[in-house]
Amino acid sequence: IKETLGMRNDFSAVQFRYAGTKGVVSLDTTLSNNIDLYIRKSMTKFQSDHQCFEVCKLSAPRPLYLNRQAILLLSYRQISDTTFLILQQQNHLDLIRALLRNSDAEKLILEKIPSWFLHRD
Repeated sequence: IKETLGMRNDFSAVQFRYAGTKGVVSLDTTLSNNIDLYIRKSMTKFQSDHQCFEVCKLSAPRPLYLNRQAILLLSYRQISDTTFLILQQQNHLDLIRALLRNSDAEKLILEKIPSWFLHRD
């Protein structure tokens, strides 16, 4: 799918429609090699001979923010407090660099603002 659509970035899931079915597909390396697409019964909405695999939406990276609850859960899973302090310091340094260098500001904007908001020539 990535090659057919000419995509540069990887994605982990695809929302699709195919032959009266719809759902989300993802790579499952545990399936045997002779299975190209596994469709559960609940994915079939109606019978159709239409054999075109239609991509409706691709998964995309989303920003992650560590809130208090997430930090507490990770701390409970033995992630040290030092790890969170280092992440916070790295984030502060990225913000400071963006104030000092245009290239860092552009990188930060590209990371934080969804691509559909950005102007392209």
